[in-house]
Amino acid sequence: MTLIITCLTADCIVSVTDSALIIDGNKKRSIDNATKLIRIPYINSMISYYGDAEINGSTEYWIKRVVDTLYGKVSNVSEFSKMFENELKKIVGCDRVGFHISGFVEENGSEKHFFAHWSNEKEGEPDEAGDCFKVVSPTMEEFLKKFNYKYLYLFFNGDHETFNTIFNNYKKALTELESNLKKDNNYYNPHKVKRLLEGLMTLIISTCELLDHEHIGGNIQSNILIKRNSKIFREENQEISSLKTIPITEIQNQPQLNLTSTASYTDIGSFSPGGQR
Repeated sequence: MTLIITCLTADCIVSVTDSALIIDGNKKRSIDNATKLIRIPYINSMISYYGDAEINGSTEYWIKRVVDTLYGKVSNVSEFSKMFENELKKIVGCDRVGFHISGFVEENGSEKHFFAHWSNEKEGEPDEAGDCFKVVSPTMEEFLKKFNYKYLYLFFNGDHETFNTIFNNYKKALTELESNLKKDNNYYNPHKVKRLLEGLMTLIISTCELLDHEHIGGNIQSNILIKRNSKIFREENQEISSLKTIPITEIQNQPQLNLTSTASYTDIGSFSPGGQR
């Protein structure tokens, strides 16, 4: 199982995940350091997943194969999401699974946010797998009409749905704080947003550990995407997404891919909320 959070601000997108996997229906954690957050290196975007970790043997490696297959066939994250649907249709017999695809799309000299939550969750029973995949998040046209640069927009998915209570209460409190405290001339520093999401993830993982719930945990993985024409990007004069990384051990017995793209799929920051284990 998994917990993933994607956050959209005026100038950046931040995503965080845990790294625990439960394999073959085990109640105990099977893998503690899986990669669930993967950059799409040839466009300004990324993808994370929750749920079934064994699509075609390994969901992580299935995603990397799809990313590699679409290299040179898409020019932005919106096109990637549309072609990703074709790959989802090829999946036969999987449990509930979902994907956050996020990034920026260049249009008329400016960059627009993109976010799509693909899932096969069953209508009326979101914990169960349905017969097909669909986008279950608002369309970007609907979202951008309501977008207010003063606020953080948080999207949360995974196991256990009980944690929606923690998350939704925090979202409500954050909105109130933003209205009362946010200055109009401020922007959200992406590194501070990243630390905020990592802190929220740490709270939930620590709660799981307290209750001996092993489906969520391990390391916290995070990544930042930033608008290239934004004030933040100009000030930092570098790709904020190229953060210092800690190598994540690959799932054993999985073949290496012969990638046609030059950037790393796993150029992702990672740390353990519990320190050394």
